[in-house]
Formats: sequence, C-alpha cells, structure tokens
Amino acid sequence: MAAFVFPLVVKLELAHEGHYVLSREDEIRCQAIDGLLSLARWSGQPGSMNSPWRELIRRKRSEVRIDTAVRKAIEDLKAKGIEPPCEQDS
Repeated sequence: MAAFVFPLVVKLELAHEGHYVLSREDEIRCQAIDGLLSLARWSGQPGSMNSPWRELIRRKRSEVRIDTAVRKAIEDLKAKGIEPPCEQDS
C-alpha cells in the first residue's frame, strides 16, 4: 500500500506547492485509497490479472468518467438555457 500511496503523497505536496498538476489518473488513485484499504484481500486467483485491487481501481475510473460526463451535460444544458431535469449532488 505504501508503494501505491507514497508517489501520490509526493505529487499532492508538489501540486500544493505549485510544481505539479495532478492528472486525472492521480485523482482516481487518490479517490480509490479508502476502498483499497477496506478490501478483505488484495490478490485474485493465481494466474489471474483481475485482482480485487485492479477491479476497484477500474470501477473508480468508470465512476469518475460518468461523473465528468454528467457534469459536462448539465453545464451544456445550462449554457443553452435549458434547466436540467435533475442535478447531480456534488
């Protein structure tokens, strides 16, 4: 876990100091930390590339893409003067 988190901590500190801009992948990995820490097991079946760890990060990446698309659609509707039927809570 430290090998996963340490580079993110360094990037967050560099970003805080204005020397780095977090990438979308950096943000996804930061959002995945709590979920990774709560996994009961990190490894999958022997020989499988689909570990719970990788699956959680894939799900988080998908959630971020969906959230981004929804926010963009809402912004586009508002820019056209159309009130969205329902807004996302965020």
